[in-house]
Amino acid sequence: MTARALRMPAAMGGALGPVGATLAAGAVAVSAAAAVALGPLALGLPVALVAGIVLLREPMALLTLYVWVGLYKNESVVASSPVDVTLLLGLLLVVLCGYRWASGRVKSVPLGLAAPLVAISAALVISLTWTPSGAYGDEKAVKFVTLTLLATLAPFFLVETERDLRRYFSWTVVLAMVTAAFTVINPPADDGRLTIGSEGNTIGISRVLCTAALILLVGALTDLIARRGWAVAGAIGLVAVAAAIGSRGPLLGLVFALVATGAVWLARVPRKLAPVLLAVVAAAAVLPFISLPQDSSQRLTRAVRDPVASFRTDPRYDTFSEAVTLIEHHPLVGVGAGGFQSVGTLAAPPEDYPHNIVLEVWSELGVLPLAILLASIVTLLAGLWRGAWRHAHDASGRLLYVLIGFLLFNLFETLLTGDLNDNRAFWGVFGLSWLVVQHGVPEPAIRPTDRR
Repeated sequence: MTARALRMPAAMGGALGPVGATLAAGAVAVSAAAAVALGPLALGLPVALVAGIVLLREPMALLTLYVWVGLYKNESVVASSPVDVTLLLGLLLVVLCGYRWASGRVKSVPLGLAAPLVAISAALVISLTWTPSGAYGDEKAVKFVTLTLLATLAPFFLVETERDLRRYFSWTVVLAMVTAAFTVINPPADDGRLTIGSEGNTIGISRVLCTAALILLVGALTDLIARRGWAVAGAIGLVAVAAAIGSRGPLLGLVFALVATGAVWLARVPRKLAPVLLAVVAAAAVLPFISLPQDSSQRLTRAVRDPVASFRTDPRYDTFSEAVTLIEHHPLVGVGAGGFQSVGTLAAPPEDYPHNIVLEVWSELGVLPLAILLASIVTLLAGLWRGAWRHAHDASGRLLYVLIGFLLFNLFETLLTGDLNDNRAFWGVFGLSWLVVQHGVPEPAIRPTDRR
């Protein structure tokens, strides 16, 4: 037996052959090189490889992470990566989209979407010749024509059936639930507001939570979600965590999107009015008993009682004014890509962009790209409302209402925070919505057994 055991390695080597032996030696060499170059981080390579394979097999999870991961860039798990996580996810997304394209599994991009993307991209690149902020302008232009365009166009490669649309919404809710859990267990900031880490993106985290809460509430309202009680309870929990974070914009956006979407739904299905009003009254009765950190409570109370005065005391009021001044001086072609930085750095605190997509595009890129973008948005919303109204009583119509709420919420948020590239969630749902308007809600996949 001992002699046989000693002969096994030689036999196995012969079975491998020269090609197998070369591959094995190469794998050992790569592993050794990674261990030398990365040290302990090399131990994470197998985990990263498995995660990459899982994401490639679950495209909607990959798209969801790619759209939202920028909000977590200051968190320790993301920041500790030796390679930019956004780039890694983007590379996986490019590989998957390339495979779908080679397989002929890609849908055509409508003119309504292509026109604003081309107009903004061209204006960003051309205006680099006169912008006063060349370095920042270069960075903004490069990110838009690569990372942001990828988020916008990826749905045309990845969303093939109604199931994909549902899974995209589901993965957004899953991400929000995980985020809420980490936010709750994380020690609060000195002012009592919840956050993740010492430099957590409070606005961004609140956007994720409120987006998921909106999906759950609209899904429960339209009967898209069968277990409505669980959906409403989950939404209330997410909103409670968002309120404890204290960022006003996402909560206001949630209310705006929910009221706009719910009003159209109730106009189409008036029999739902009574239970909805009952739910609103119950929520209003419970609201005073919810305990929030003092700072969060004061901020939200001021925003509700006197939104105009609250906005005037917000730093965004000054940035908006600076953007308007730039528009007055450069109304046609703008100051150039990233040019707001030239006046924003003089503000307190300094800002690189005006936190409003309309003012940003007009002040930096001119009136033409803005007009094309606004026309695209209006046309898109009209197409979505028309489709939802026509199919209000079937599954595709209910999905459309969720998509409308998703789009309205992120559109509202682009008016209050972030720049062109920070608002990747808006561009992602912008492309997804145009996909649905152009090609309809994808029909469920037909299995071979269903044809019999």
